[in-house]
Amino acid sequence: MHNPLPEVLLCFLALGALLSFAQTSKHLTIGPYSNFLSWLVIPAGVAILWKLATLYGWWTIAVFIAVSLLVGTINAMTARSMGRDFLFSMQPILGTIFAASTVAAWVVGM
Repeated sequence: MHNPLPEVLLCFLALGALLSFAQTSKHLTIGPYSNFLSWLVIPAGVAILWKLATLYGWWTIAVFIAVSLLVGTINAMTARSMGRDFLFSMQPILGTIFAASTVAAWVVGM
């Protein structure tokens, strides 16, 4: 029997990184790499939600809202304590995480 836990964990990691990247990149993208990754936000988001929907069905909407609220809260606390510059400097790392985790979630599930 197939264990969906690795796929789910990769999807949550990808979704969290994607939401954090999207929340900072709507204000400012730093460098050409972050600018390139900003074009992948929507396709990666659709791919993550599609993967989660194959596992959870309509509960995916609740999962997306919960993760979005959690990431928004973490970003707000980080921006307040460390400043927005720290969040902007994390864009390349977050972008790499969401892109790699999205691909890995689909590859692991095959």
